[in-house]
Amino acid sequence: MYEKPALQNETADEARSANAFDFLRLLFACLVIFSHVPPQLYGPQAAKREWLMQITGGSLTMGGLAVDGFFLISGYLIVQSYMRCRGNKQYLLRRVARIYPAFIAAMFFSTWVVGWWGAVNRSGYLSVHHAAWFIIYTPALKAYSPKVFKGFHYANVNGSTWTIQYEFLCYLLVIPVSAMGLFRKPALLTTTTVALAILQLPGLPMHSLPTNWGSGSPLLNIISGPYAMPRFFLYFLTGACFLAFKNKLRPTPLLVGAAAAGLLLYVFRPYLQPLLLPPCLGILLFSFAFYAPPAFRSAAKHGDFSYGIYLYAWPVSMAILEATHRDISTELLAALTLIGSVCLAAASWRFLENPILQWAHRRTRG
Repeated sequence: MYEKPALQNETADEARSANAFDFLRLLFACLVIFSHVPPQLYGPQAAKREWLMQITGGSLTMGGLAVDGFFLISGYLIVQSYMRCRGNKQYLLRRVARIYPAFIAAMFFSTWVVGWWGAVNRSGYLSVHHAAWFIIYTPALKAYSPKVFKGFHYANVNGSTWTIQYEFLCYLLVIPVSAMGLFRKPALLTTTTVALAILQLPGLPMHSLPTNWGSGSPLLNIISGPYAMPRFFLYFLTGACFLAFKNKLRPTPLLVGAAAAGLLLYVFRPYLQPLLLPPCLGILLFSFAFYAPPAFRSAAKHGDFSYGIYLYAWPVSMAILEATHRDISTELLAALTLIGSVCLAAASWRFLENPILQWAHRRTRG
């Protein structure tokens, strides 16, 4: 949006140092933890006591804001990555290398370590039945969650990874959107994005889609319900719009003030969310990302941990609750969850994610 496009021969470290995207993604991963911990400990009603929800009258939550921010940044970075790739094969291999290895490892940890520990019948938990469903669910980027943690407010082994499937679907949709020429025509891309936002207003077709495809067989739950896809793809396309206008937009005080005013209007008119929140939040996020002080631009100097933190935070938190019999404060649970998930994310990056990403780049280079 605000910076010159990175050159083809620019190193990853140089590209990262030009913005604060890594800091923002780490911040969003932490916000998800802080949003999930109170309900995990005290039940769903505790979410209503979240400070952001209280001051906005329920219009915004930390978790919701973080996920929306993730998709905004993802739209910018993924479309940028696609435009630098030589073809769809290179693009898809790199996307698969980024998402799947860490996801599979985290699901193994969630289901077969934390889930087994929280099972009432541990010997029966390690069954062919559970293994079969795990093998079916995992390639679809869906967490298989047998009912465990008896007496807890949540019985699933990983309740935060439901957005990953939507994220990957957005990656796939980049290909047909590019084939239609939208990324080469900023005005048409913006018009399409606005149309998608309008269709999500109350009373219009995409406002109230089903939350799932049915009930009964677990097979119906492998593909997530359609209700969230328009929302996430709207934020993703909005991020792509900021990329398309990266050389024309500047975060002037007037623009930033208008974005803040738009967020305030959304708080009082939440039904305007599709029209107000994506562009206004995007202006504030991208303004910070490209004009933040240098201290915020080195958040990933030791590795890109945000994805791992997001994947591991929920099972780490549930394991801590199991170990302490839920006799723990919210603050301590959040702190221990953050420490545990950072450690696992660092190990995932060092021994799994980064080596596979380097292999994928070598495999598609030249």
